[in-house]
Amino acid sequence: YHGQFYTAIKSTSMILPYVTGYPKVKYQKWFRSTLIRLIQLCTNYQDFTRQRINMEICCLTSGYSHEFIENELQNFNR
Repeated sequence: YHGQFYTAIKSTSMILPYVTGYPKVKYQKWFRSTLIRLIQLCTNYQDFTRQRINMEICCLTSGYSHEFIENELQNFNR
């Protein structure tokens, strides 16, 4: 029998740690490393896209600007 393997990333909190005083590059590195981790954990593009959208919602909820998120996604896709 051929089955499918599903992954799910449990996000118990919709609020990300947001510490003032960190340089912007720290947030950029965090965002990039989180995207890389999602690629490693997700078994297909649809799962990755769903988790990426969840991550974007978490970022917006935590005070990250839409411009920051879009800029980091563009940099990641280069």
